Amino acid sequence: MYQPTEFQRHDTASQPQESQDRSAARQFLASLYYPKAPVFHAFDLADRGYLYDLSSGAVLSLTSEAATLLKAAEAGEVDGLEDSELDEAGEALEELQLIRELGFLALPDEESRPTVPQTTEALLDHSSKSTQILVQTSCNLKCSYCYEVKNGFHGTGKRMPADMGRAIVDFAFQRARKRGVVDINFFGGEPLLNFELVRELVDYAEKLGVEHRKHLSFRMTTNAVLMTPEIADFLVEKRFGVMVSLDGDPSKADSNRKDHSGRGTSRKALDGAKLLRDRQRVAGLREVTARATLFGENSDRQNVLDFLHGEGFRRVMVGSAGDLEADPAELPASEPDPVEGVEGKGLTALRAVLGMKDPEERMRHVHERGLSPTLNHVRERLQMADVAPSISCGVGRNTLAATEHGDLYPCHRYVGQKEYVVGSVEDGIDRPKLAAYYGTLLSGYESHCRKCWARILCGGQCAWERSGDSGDITGPSPKYCDGVRSSMEAMLALYTESQPSLLS
Repeated sequence: MYQPTEFQRHDTASQPQESQDRSAARQFLASLYYPKAPVFHAFDLADRGYLYDLSSGAVLSLTSEAATLLKAAEAGEVDGLEDSELDEAGEALEELQLIRELGFLALPDEESRPTVPQTTEALLDHSSKSTQILVQTSCNLKCSYCYEVKNGFHGTGKRMPADMGRAIVDFAFQRARKRGVVDINFFGGEPLLNFELVRELVDYAEKLGVEHRKHLSFRMTTNAVLMTPEIADFLVEKRFGVMVSLDGDPSKADSNRKDHSGRGTSRKALDGAKLLRDRQRVAGLREVTARATLFGENSDRQNVLDFLHGEGFRRVMVGSAGDLEADPAELPASEPDPVEGVEGKGLTALRAVLGMKDPEERMRHVHERGLSPTLNHVRERLQMADVAPSISCGVGRNTLAATEHGDLYPCHRYVGQKEYVVGSVEDGIDRPKLAAYYGTLLSGYESHCRKCWARILCGGQCAWERSGDSGDITGPSPKYCDGVRSSMEAMLALYTESQPSLLS
């Protein structure tokens, strides 16, 4: 039976021993409850119990009995535990007491937690190394799920003139004044429609890099339909990091990926991506990342993964575009989402991993199911502290997007929505407007996400998805949040079981 501390015995000395034990157990469990924000999460999956401790980032295996007690404590429902449950919970209570003595289940120091205005000021003062340059805001394709359709500029965008491109590169160097690296991300539309400007701006940036003693990195997101040997050689020479939109088997992907004449484009995209990938392999560079978007007839995640792996792509990300007819607040990300659609796959992989003795076999099984990127995401997020209101992506900072007109948007997904212009290349950042944008986002995260145990792992629903056309920003979608929580439970358990060394 759980043994109360001397302090607890002092409070219950006049009670029968059995009643004292129950009272002490309730007092201990109640002390773990923190109403402002969960500091841990306990759950069961595949007949096993788990504890995710937010302050340390640790994920521990528990007995099911201990998990049951912690779930009651987490919900603030200790008084709802039956006396019989406590009478039979001696070992589970000792297990939890030991976990707390080891430093887990600690309550946060609220006095040192920055406020929303303090965090907003820190974000505004951030010296960003990355800038997105939309060298072409139109596209040679007309994919049925594309977010640009919602923004109203698909097919109507312009080529960026060279003088504007150079001005944006100058602006990028000014923003990165405190950084040793300047990162330029060429985006669109389709950036290869204006490849000559990409070449010119790379040359211009390299000269500025020498002048300002900055290292340079270049990135590009492309559909690869216009890829040529000349372009591929240039991207390899300049060591570009490249993401290519590839949705899998052309027989299915072409239901969504068409050009403006209605013709399928997936085979051309595959050929272009392979052309670049093969040259990157020869050069020993990091290979292209294939980014797949599930939508409509092409929504089988495993089939898409199997096809792209079969075509030799080692780096694959899969997300869902959702229903473009839906309310924007209900839309899941059309960018690859680290938790999108993994709940079922994670549970299936977890049950299989539990029966495997060989750690290498476990990780191979995880990789074959396309879950390695999600596990990497979990690993990175577990190392983050919950010390301030936060925005997990680089919106307004490292995703700041500049258009052919010199308008600045928080990220490329906002382009065309004039309510979200946050400055210009000529005049710089509109600090009051960006501050108001950040303040609204952070306040929403604080009011909605602060009460969620998955807040660090999730980081909050995409800001663009929460943004209305008139400039209003809503709370996150309940459907999205429920999906994140259930997916993250599966991935935390899989993460723990596939890496037993974490338990030591």
